[in-house]
Amino acid sequence: MKIPGPKIVLSVFFIAFTLVISFPLNTNASCTYTLSPSSYGFSASNGTGSVTVTPSSSDCTWTVTTSDSWITITSGSSGTGTADVSYSVAANGTGNGRTGWITIDWQVYAIRQAPATFYDDPNDFFTPYIYAINTEGITRGCWGNPNYYCPYDIVTRGAMSAFIIRAMYGEDFSYTQTPYFTDVPASNGYFKYVQKMRDDGITLGCWGDTNHYCPDDVVTRGAMAAFIIRAKYGEDFDYTQMPHFTDVPSSNGYFKYVQKMKDEGITGNVGTYNWTDVVIRQHMAAFLARAFLGMQ
Repeated sequence: MKIPGPKIVLSVFFIAFTLVISFPLNTNASCTYTLSPSSYGFSASNGTGSVTVTPSSSDCTWTVTTSDSWITITSGSSGTGTADVSYSVAANGTGNGRTGWITIDWQVYAIRQAPATFYDDPNDFFTPYIYAINTEGITRGCWGNPNYYCPYDIVTRGAMSAFIIRAMYGEDFSYTQTPYFTDVPASNGYFKYVQKMRDDGITLGCWGDTNHYCPDDVVTRGAMAAFIIRAKYGEDFDYTQMPHFTDVPSSNGYFKYVQKMKDEGITGNVGTYNWTDVVIRQHMAAFLARAFLGMQ
């Protein structure tokens, strides 16, 4: 009869102890925070950045921490209300992409740093997206050269398959070994990606022809929307019924995919979507980073 007694007391002790240490951790339980941007991508070189913290109330306080030695908070380590947090990143000499984190009162801000710096980096709005997808291995450069991204090149259907499948599975995945399409044999460099696209129902072929994939054809913004949305949601998903864009009415074959792109913030277009325009690689970086990496 003496044995159960200590077990019960010990159990109660641990429960009480847990409550004592966990209760005060979140002193801002009623506060929520928005970070803008939500994450960022850097080249392998050292760099600086900032994130705007916007709390749900002007009297909400917050603190900033990071456990990654290559990230340094340079200003705004704590604050009240809306303010900017500035940081710097050290050069990446590891030869691999790396991801670090800044925590701002329960909100996590991701910093991705690529394994290299592209010689043709456009140094513009699309740069963070390009390096983010490079960090994650979604792109490894262009035309077999890891030193270039070719931001202004047009995206082909073959390249599109590689982008999407890498974003979903990386490089290690199973796929059907027997070719689905006569124009993408096993010897084709895009073979395993195209096969996986067909396995997952992301593509059924090109232009209604189930025997061909047309890997060298260009990707339009309409087709790109279909590829990305099918990859994320399949064919059965909710979307806004009122058209977002004047040039993509409900009668358009890409309507539901384009609507979902806007609903999810994958496209920021307003007014028109320009669904017949071809997609270039720097634009594709933004679409992929928003769709698969959660970037804004």
